[in-house]
Amino acid sequence: MKSRYKKAKRILSFYYTHFGLKPPYLVLVCGTFCKQALMDKINIAEQLPKYLSGEVKLLTTKCALKECELGGSLLYGPFKVLSQYDIFDCPHAWFKGSAKCLRKAALKEKGKLIIATQDEELASSLREHNIPLMHISHNSINLETPSEKSKSFAEEKTSKKLTLSQKQEASIALLKQELHIPEEPVSKKKKKKKGGPNPLSVKKSTKKKSTLNGVSKGNVESAKHKTRQRKKKVKIPEHVKKELLKSNVQL
Repeated sequence: MKSRYKKAKRILSFYYTHFGLKPPYLVLVCGTFCKQALMDKINIAEQLPKYLSGEVKLLTTKCALKECELGGSLLYGPFKVLSQYDIFDCPHAWFKGSAKCLRKAALKEKGKLIIATQDEELASSLREHNIPLMHISHNSINLETPSEKSKSFAEEKTSKKLTLSQKQEASIALLKQELHIPEEPVSKKKKKKKGGPNPLSVKKSTKKKSTLNGVSKGNVESAKHKTRQRKKKVKIPEHVKKELLKSNVQL
């Protein structure tokens, strides 16, 4: 169900962007659509606003009503349903048949109407003119995917908007000449030279003096040197020792 609603939203967005179709959506309904809705027990007025996610105005024509009326008991149900809708003014004064009437109305009000029909011949003729169509299939109302012709038309329209025509370019150039507007020079981007490394990011590595039990190596060496100096014995020459012994001086 959600995917069906998402698809309808995409289709409506397409017709809004390229053909100006917007809510409230004017849906022009014929007797064939109403007949199928009654067979599948679909309440058109209730389901359409939910399906299109917007305000809907249901319309029909005098010709569509007349056709159902002429059908007698076979089309009494569709006639009763269509009688509840607002009447869209026919572009002609006499009865022309539902299909021809709806086709003429759709072409006259192009970009404003969605045509709801089960008449394949009518639908086929309207596809050529980028008219949004609606039909009932698999017990549900469905917006028809835009035809390939509609898609091509939309792409062409978009490309024309994006590019200036030759006449427009010529008129712009002429206007610049009249107003003495100089042509803007095309500035070339200067290539950045590869520089050396950032001197702030490159720092000389400082060797940390290794410590032993919290004492730096330099302090240990100096302490050892001092100890050696303290422990060093003074050597007395032999002849001095002899003289001292003679004089009974004991060391």
